[in-house]
Amino acid sequence: MELTEAGINLKEVTEKKNQDAEEQSAELSSFGARLKHLYEEYKNSRSEIEDEWIKDLRQYSGKYEPDVLAKLEAQGNRSKVYVGLTRTKVMAAYSRVIDLIFQAGEPFFSLEPTPNPEIDPIRQARMLNQAVSEVMAVSGAEDISEVEDLVQQRSMELQQEIRDNSKDIARESAKLMSLEIEDFLVENNIDERMKDAILEMCLFGSGAMKVGTFKIEKSAHWRRSPDGYAMILEEDIVPEVDSVSIFDLYPDPYATSMDDADGIFRRHILTRKQFGELKNVVGFDKKKINHLLEVHTDGNHHEAQHEKDRRSISGVNEYAESTRFEVVEYWGCVSGLDLIEAGVDLGKEASPEDEYQANVWLCDHHVLKAQINPIMGGYKSPYLIVPYERNPHQFWGVGVARMMRDSQQTMNAAVRIYLDNTAK
Repeated sequence: MELTEAGINLKEVTEKKNQDAEEQSAELSSFGARLKHLYEEYKNSRSEIEDEWIKDLRQYSGKYEPDVLAKLEAQGNRSKVYVGLTRTKVMAAYSRVIDLIFQAGEPFFSLEPTPNPEIDPIRQARMLNQAVSEVMAVSGAEDISEVEDLVQQRSMELQQEIRDNSKDIARESAKLMSLEIEDFLVENNIDERMKDAILEMCLFGSGAMKVGTFKIEKSAHWRRSPDGYAMILEEDIVPEVDSVSIFDLYPDPYATSMDDADGIFRRHILTRKQFGELKNVVGFDKKKINHLLEVHTDGNHHEAQHEKDRRSISGVNEYAESTRFEVVEYWGCVSGLDLIEAGVDLGKEASPEDEYQANVWLCDHHVLKAQINPIMGGYKSPYLIVPYERNPHQFWGVGVARMMRDSQQTMNAAVRIYLDNTAK
């Protein structure tokens, strides 16, 4: 046995180091590491448009760009007035869009049945059986082949009756569904979340919403029992509808719309408590979450430059240390082999070599959750990104602030010159 002066087994230490190195090498070549690399690629490709958004935000907030402000300060006692023209124009566009969508006392959506609703196949089968029974009873025939023409004729009559009845049922169903949707939207204050997305659309050029997925909503109620009052915990499956800041979305850099995007990442910045609560969500890996909580005692979130700029523009403490966790949510194409590596059951008839639409949650290079895309209707992603004004061959739209950047700069320069000359 090879020992040091302190009595440590050098062989065991060396083997442990080699084992840790092998595990680290395996992790870095894993599906999670490859997806993390793809996220970094998407994130780096968005840096230029981020700079434009920060300029839009400064313009909206009535603040000069750092280089412009430095030049003005270098000129001595000169005017630094900023004319708040951009905010006025952005809010005018925002108010106009809001007035068009949200009419007082009316829902901002409507449901209408199709002109020719489809007949339920089960009802069609019942209709044919009814036609046969009626014709056989009236005619007294013993064999259906003897009254086949009469059965066909009666079946057509019943079909028309059912079609007319189906239209009434469809209209009533649409009315009831409208009430159900309106109730959900009111209870969850969805109109305010939509307004958040609309404001970003007017200001930055694009707004985003998340729709089409479901979440488990937990609620507690007090109910009376023979022994007194007891707290009852209930869980309901409800639609997930929320506004998402475009600063947190990273789409395929080669796409010009969500239709041709291969995938999209969303970044979540969570407190330690919020990150730990993911263990209670179905599908998340509790073991990996516990490991990350143990390793990253101060979180793993490192502020991006646009986060620091936004804090500075908003006047928030720029020097505070982030102790949060950065979790990345991916929607897009994933190979069957990678999904199998992440523990997803593709089914017996699925081919591992094929590509699948999937949803994957990632922290560092650890896959916290992976599943086949659960969204119905063939949608690749639950994120809807709407431009204020679309630019040809570009993913992101153009907002009011960027449209009038030259006008804002000209107005600032003209007013500064006027005030400087007046002060002489």
